[in-house]
Amino acid sequence: FISMAQQRGKESREKTDGYPSKAILQLQFLLGLSLTVVIFFGGYVYCDSIPVPNEESMTFKVAYTFRCALFTAICLLILILSTAIKRDALGAINPLAGKEHLIQVDKNVLTNTVEQFLVYLVSVMALATYLDTPEQLKLIPLYTTAFIVGRVLFRIGYGINPGYRSVGMTINIVSSVYIVGFTLYLMYTKGFMHNITASGGVPSTLRAGREEL
Repeated sequence: FISMAQQRGKESREKTDGYPSKAILQLQFLLGLSLTVVIFFGGYVYCDSIPVPNEESMTFKVAYTFRCALFTAICLLILILSTAIKRDALGAINPLAGKEHLIQVDKNVLTNTVEQFLVYLVSVMALATYLDTPEQLKLIPLYTTAFIVGRVLFRIGYGINPGYRSVGMTINIVSSVYIVGFTLYLMYTKGFMHNITASGGVPSTLRAGREEL
């Protein structure tokens, strides 16, 4: 029994060897949380140079949001291209050739970024439909900035040690939870059909067309 316990202890040390301690992980969480607050609060309150459309039309808001989302798509595209280039350089083009371990970090980062991108895109588009003023629209580029900063720090940390990816992951998760929660709050207070239909249940675009006729 003693030898078995010693063996298990050795295996446990091997698994955790080089991985940050719990205190370091907690420090990373606090750092990621602080950076998220700085991006959103600091950017919203103190950054007046953020370009936002003055029009309150849904068309302008959706177009503005898609243009901001383009930068997150570029971030994802860079990861896709870098992973493909690394596959070619390391001779891991064939995923069944037994060389997947050489690009495991890149694969993990890419997979997680795709997941985060899907959450970002759906939540940011839903949020845009509830923002009624140019001031509120500043949340769109701020959320985009948080996404990109989080992904960059996630990739850098993961490349150093998988345990150091927590700062970037915290930024992405906390910002997504904030945006989704805020959107649900707006949905509750303003109604599910806010900005979708005008008075009487007639879509605003059709209503405008009838007035022109």
